[in-house]
Amino acid sequence: MTAYDYLSQYGILLKRVNYLESRATNLRYEYNLDGVTGICYDKDKVISSPSNTFESKMAKYLDEIDEIVDEYYTQKIQAERTLMEINDKLLELALKYPRKKGTVEVLRLRYLKGLRYEQIAVETCYDFDYVRRLNADGLTLFYETYQEELNLVGIK
Repeated sequence: MTAYDYLSQYGILLKRVNYLESRATNLRYEYNLDGVTGICYDKDKVISSPSNTFESKMAKYLDEIDEIVDEYYTQKIQAERTLMEINDKLLELALKYPRKKGTVEVLRLRYLKGLRYEQIAVETCYDFDYVRRLNADGLTLFYETYQEELNLVGIK
């Protein structure tokens, strides 16, 4: 696994958590549970089937929302663990290489806060090209420092 792949894990998990959150919020609109009628009869004949009843729609809705909520909490816990793990490694990197604090700060802003290079340049008062160079240097430094651990996680 490359340093980029490792550091990008948190952002990917965070996007998945946000997607699940919005999916759960919008689910009720998909099922439109207002105005659902039950079984309609016309002189002892069934006109509509019970598959369109409020209860069946509510059961489908509850099943789907349960799945989404379970996955949401699983992904959220994984994202928080990944955030803490990466944050700890970046802090350790900053302590190990005190002269590289700017490089580590760029990695933190890029991969944990999700900022673009332009935003990092504004926040740190660095030049855009310098931010890109610090990011590249930081990825190299991160990989060289944690190479054994990264190779255990995946293939480079």
